[in-house]
Amino acid sequence: MVTTAANVHDLVPADPLLHGEEERVWGDAGYRGIAKRPSQRDRQVAWHSALRAGQRRKVAGDSLERLMEQCQASVRAKVEHLFSM
Repeated sequence: MVTTAANVHDLVPADPLLHGEEERVWGDAGYRGIAKRPSQRDRQVAWHSALRAGQRRKVAGDSLERLMEQCQASVRAKVEHLFSM
């Protein structure tokens, strides 16, 4: 676990958090674009990042993409609520 100030972008501490053997990585919208970083570009990882709010609004309400986004949000909420106490 890494903690940073609120003005530090999510991607800044991402490299030390990943050990290199991940097959799947899940993150909120702040992690969009992590696969494009030079340190992550050549990795064989399935990146799962949430859609940004503007993109999420464009997704049809009854689509598979919307369902997947809701499932991801549900998992993130369970984890993030542990830290809100």
